Amino acid sequence: MRSDNRAGMRLAVDHLAALRHRDITFLSDLKGKVLDTELRAGVVEALASHGLALPGARFGSRDFSLEAGRAAAEFVALAPTPRR
Repeated sequence: MRSDNRAGMRLAVDHLAALRHRDITFLSDLKGKVLDTELRAGVVEALASHGLALPGARFGSRDFSLEAGRAAAEFVALAPTPRR
C-alpha cells in the first residue's frame, strides 16, 4: 500500500481553508526530492483552488527535534504576511 502524498496535502490545505485560514505556509527540507515535489504540488493545487498562493519563503532544517520545530514555527510567525 502506498500513500498518496499529493492528495493528503490537498486534504490538509482544504481543511485549513475551510477553517478560514488564508496564510498557509509549506515547510520542507526535502527540496529536490520526489516526496517534496508531490507534497508541494498538493499544497499548490489546493491553495489555487481556494484562490490562494504559496509564499515564496521556505524554511529548512535537517534537524527534526522539538527545538527545530519550534524554530520553524517562530520563522512562520515572524514572516511578513503577503498582501493580497
